[in-house]
Amino acid sequence: MFAYVDETGNTGARLLDDDQPLFITAALMTRSNFDTRFGAQVRELARRFDDDELHASKLGVGRLEQIAPDLLSTLRRAGPSFFVSIVEKRYVLGTKAFHTLLDPAENRAVPTQIFLMRPVHMTMAFKFAWLLDEKIAQLFWDALMEVNANRAREKLIQFCGRVLERVERLPDARSREVIGEGLTWAMANPEAIDIFSEDKVARQGHLPNTVGFGNLLAGVETQSTEWSRPVEVIRHDRQSEFAASLGFWHDFYANAGADFIDMPLGERVMLRRVFGSRLEITSARDSAGIQVTGVILWLLSRSLRGQDLPPAASRSWTMRAVEAGRTSSRPKQSTPTWLPRLSEWRRTSRIRRRWPAPRSCIRSGRRTGGRRSRTILRQRVQRLVAVKSNKRRRLGGLAEPSRANRAGLRNWARGHCGNGKVVARRKSGTHRLSGYLPR
Repeated sequence: MFAYVDETGNTGARLLDDDQPLFITAALMTRSNFDTRFGAQVRELARRFDDDELHASKLGVGRLEQIAPDLLSTLRRAGPSFFVSIVEKRYVLGTKAFHTLLDPAENRAVPTQIFLMRPVHMTMAFKFAWLLDEKIAQLFWDALMEVNANRAREKLIQFCGRVLERVERLPDARSREVIGEGLTWAMANPEAIDIFSEDKVARQGHLPNTVGFGNLLAGVETQSTEWSRPVEVIRHDRQSEFAASLGFWHDFYANAGADFIDMPLGERVMLRRVFGSRLEITSARDSAGIQVTGVILWLLSRSLRGQDLPPAASRSWTMRAVEAGRTSSRPKQSTPTWLPRLSEWRRTSRIRRRWPAPRSCIRSGRRTGGRRSRTILRQRVQRLVAVKSNKRRRLGGLAEPSRANRAGLRNWARGHCGNGKVVARRKSGTHRLSGYLPR
């Protein structure tokens, strides 16, 4: 299978940008090479506006509305799946600060179970992020992006002191004790905290681009498993300035071990994703798949910002295409506070949430109801038995399949109609098998 990736909301090291609070990565996934099969059709759509590529921001909503039905027709012939990863940058900063300062592998004042037990880990991370405001969070981000080690540790000490002043706001004594002791130890031992990165690729690993790319590879791996097709090529838009970082993390995941890592409370984790795939950084001008992904991503971003979309662009194909695929989280309302409530955070932080798919199960015959559906299903069973007529045994003048065939037919029928049974009977002097398969 092939994946075509584009992204939006990239602000680089300026993480707290009020105009672009989200970083969104999208992938168009197809069983075959979309560029080879449908590149000519996509170029023909661009030529209608005297251009050689589809660029949503240049075309605008009005001209996209004109080509939306034709683009939908192309997508239907391609039979794609979509994955969208939506990363809220404030969450990245809050959780990054918690993981950097209170990691028990570096901070000896923090109990190990804080990180190894996922429910405790997530709850404590939320409480720590709740203590931050925008100025304090920016101080930590400056320390993380600092190119000088001494200045990075000085800013780290300032950050810990500012957060310690707010620890008493936490409602429970144990959280105040764990976070307070951890910050105090970090202030006394700043050299033990891995806050400084000499390599530019390592510093870029803290950005939302890496978080979104990891989620995207997980979504592509899930679709590869569902289609039973290995991932051959992942094509990413060349406009990204993080090509080296993306290549590093792609190789990291693709070449990871295939063994599961057993975590506490029964959780199992495997790092390997998109094994054997090839990452290609190419221009959108040379890839029709990236152009289509960019159009969908641009319209989705407008929808998340609350901007209206014309009927053909929204109702005909854009939102249907996205909702039929997989997304990393449901779109959520922006909040005036630093972080939403815990219940809101839990609801929106799930990964790879399945959106309601179209009624394809009805077209495939897996839902049956009414007399006509049961008749069609009965005819299918009869045709299947007719092919195996030479294997049937005669019992009392009735035509009955063998035990093995009877079990196979029953399993087949249950797979199409739920619970059911297969019986043999005589009608009009002929022997045939009919199925009474209640819904």
